Amino acid sequence: TIMSQPPQPPPPNAGVRVSCRVRPALISESTRCCTEITRNACGDLVLQLNDPKGQHGSDLFTFDGLYTAASSQGDVFGSEVSHLVGFSLAGMSCSVLSYGTSGSGKTHTLLGKPEKPSDAGMAPRAASLLLERGAEVSVSLLDISHDSRTAYDLLSGGASLAVRENNDGTARVEGGARV
Repeated sequence: TIMSQPPQPPPPNAGVRVSCRVRPALISESTRCCTEITRNACGDLVLQLNDPKGQHGSDLFTFDGLYTAASSQGDVFGSEVSHLVGFSLAGMSCSVLSYGTSGSGKTHTLLGKPEKPSDAGMAPRAASLLLERGAEVSVSLLDISHDSRTAYDLLSGGASLAVRENNDGTARVEGGARV
């Protein structure tokens, strides 16, 4: 098993972890290296984005976890998600959010390739681990676009779902598969 000891409560500063996974460059993208992962003087992981044309210098971003294009689904799951299974079984609320532009690899990271177990994403790996530990699981997977009032059901081939506002100002998604 991934966690051999009972889960320990997260440290007080562990409310939110922000990690970045750099996907492989597409053929249509610049062949020049435009990202570099380093550690700064404090030992923090830093992603350096370089302007491929060399006109605008570079930008630096610090993350709790950084993964290269060569990182496997197992690498990301083991470092970022597996411990959440134990926390959830101990009664804590846990969430994994994947955020980025279209084509950045969010769905691949969350779902992976079902035909190849080693490429399984975070959701199937977490569900499998929960089931191994005897938990009862139900899940919905949604892609919520920031520029519309539409959500897409990732368990039903991307079917459109309406996002509605409740009287108290909170949002709800109507419909959608739950397995």
